[in-house]
Amino acid sequence: MKPHKQVGVKVNAPVDKGIAPLVSALSRVSELETLSSCQGRKRQAEANVYFHLGTWKEICDFAFGRLVPALARIGGWSVSVEVFNGSKPMAKLSCTAEGLPNFTSAVRSAINDRKCGYSHGKGYKAPRS
Repeated sequence: MKPHKQVGVKVNAPVDKGIAPLVSALSRVSELETLSSCQGRKRQAEANVYFHLGTWKEICDFAFGRLVPALARIGGWSVSVEVFNGSKPMAKLSCTAEGLPNFTSAVRSAINDRKCGYSHGKGYKAPRS
C-alpha cells in the first residue's frame, strides 16, 4: 500500500514553562519540527531545544546563517547540527538556564527579521545576495 502524503502542522504540546517562549518562537518557522526541549536548571543544566528543518543545507543556513549572527551579542549559548548515518539533520540550540530570556529574545528577533527569509507560516527562502 502506498503511504499517504504528509504535511506539517503545528501541534499544542506540553513543554517546560521556562522554555515555552523559545519553542513558540521557533514554531513560527513553518517547516521546523521541534523534537524535544528542556528549560534546564540554574547553575546545573543547560536549557535546550532539538529540531529538524528541511535538508542539511536548510538547517545549517537557518542555524548558522540566521541564528548565530543574532546570538553573537549575548553569551552562554551554543548551536550545533548533527546527522547520524544519513538520518534527517537535527539542530540543537542551548544556553544557560539563566540566559534563556535573552537567548529567546535574540532567536525571536532573528526569525522576525524581514530580511531573513523566515516568515510566519511561509517556510524558508534563502535571502538573495
